[in-house]
Amino acid sequence: MNSGKIGPAGFGIAAILGAFIFSVAWIIAVCADASWVLGENTISDLGVSDVQISADLFKYACIISGALFAIFGIGKAIFEEKSNRASGIITIIAALALIGVGVYNKDFGNGNAHLFVAIVFFLFTGIAAILSGYGDYHEKKTIPLAVTVVAFTAALFAFATCDLPLAEVAVVICILIWITTQGAKLAMSKA
Repeated sequence: MNSGKIGPAGFGIAAILGAFIFSVAWIIAVCADASWVLGENTISDLGVSDVQISADLFKYACIISGALFAIFGIGKAIFEEKSNRASGIITIIAALALIGVGVYNKDFGNGNAHLFVAIVFFLFTGIAAILSGYGDYHEKKTIPLAVTVVAFTAALFAFATCDLPLAEVAVVICILIWITTQGAKLAMSKA
């Protein structure tokens, strides 16, 4: 009998797949809703779009990508060490918040639930990125470190200099780049 050992590759691929699904769904949702304007609308506005396919794509992209990012976080917590392991645990929390963003749209109740999970998502993703950058620095993983530093710096710059709708778009793009790179790193690592 051949008993297989679970390795890190599938967990890393979950991150890449989650980023891909979110990106494609976001592009299709924006194309379907002509009223959504870059720099004027937040991404979450797609969740309450009058165009049903846009609203559904946003909701399901957040839920599915959040679940895949949580799987990635579990793999990071299992297969990586020290700061990168802590980054995996924090990524799980961020991923659960992303699922919450899909479940609680801006029209849910008074909108506070959506705002809360969105803030938790961005805050914990930032913490996860800092921890992974620190870990990659000490492990001498230069490419993931460089991507983390550039993405994090670009996200901070956008947040500091742009209005919220445009800053959010820039930050989400930086997150997708960061998580894809971290997923590739995990997928290519040895158990």
